[in-house]
Amino acid sequence: TPQLDASDKNTNTTKRRVRCLWPPLGPAAVRAFQWGQDEATKRPLLAVALGLTLWPVVICTSLFVTLPAVIGDTLLQHIYKTCQDGPVISTLEQGAAQLVQATKLSLMCGALVA
Repeated sequence: TPQLDASDKNTNTTKRRVRCLWPPLGPAAVRAFQWGQDEATKRPLLAVALGLTLWPVVICTSLFVTLPAVIGDTLLQHIYKTCQDGPVISTLEQGAAQLVQATKLSLMCGALVA
């Protein structure tokens, strides 16, 4: 029988897993801020009017909602990456992959029967 080295085993195990955590929020927030900046340069008068009208909401939202959400998400993503090869995350991801496959199978069977 052929011997499997550690990289082959990791590749095989990775194929049977589904990532159970959403993508990081940091890059999405940066893209949203960049979009806002680009739109403000296209329509400066509208940007000034909205800025003067909505500045309290923007400051409160960015300080009390966005900042804690991004910091918490970064911390959660770091913990997830650190523990990704651990038994708990590995088992959770393999279970999620099995659930996805079972759902796909039931939907296909339901489509064939209906």
